[in-house]
Amino acid sequence: MLKTALYLLSVINAGFGLFLIGAYFFYPGGGIPLVALLTGVALLIQGGYTTAYAGGSFHNWEQRATQLFVSGETASILAGALAVIQGLLYNLHPRNGDYEFGPMGLGIFMAVQAVLGLIYASSSSSARATRTIH
Repeated sequence: MLKTALYLLSVINAGFGLFLIGAYFFYPGGGIPLVALLTGVALLIQGGYTTAYAGGSFHNWEQRATQLFVSGETASILAGALAVIQGLLYNLHPRNGDYEFGPMGLGIFMAVQAVLGLIYASSSSSARATRTIH
């Protein structure tokens, strides 16, 4: 169940990342800020690596891949939390009167997927330790 939820959130995050990257390059008039492109790249990398990690693509580099995965998910929690805080602060006094919920929503998705990823890494590493001992 946890692995399925992690896969689903990873695919959603990667899709949001592709959407933001596409919006940055194809939106006429250049109205999309650079932070949207960078957020899109981060979401795409997070979603792609998490899908590959949970799928067992890195089983040859198990310990190193887990360390990289945990580091990336921890950074994603921080980035997602900052996006949520920035969105909340912006929405208190929006510059043009238009509330922006997109960055805040993507930050929530990023942080939730990262928390699920850390829980998955913890449960899978404890299962490996149990198999090694017995």
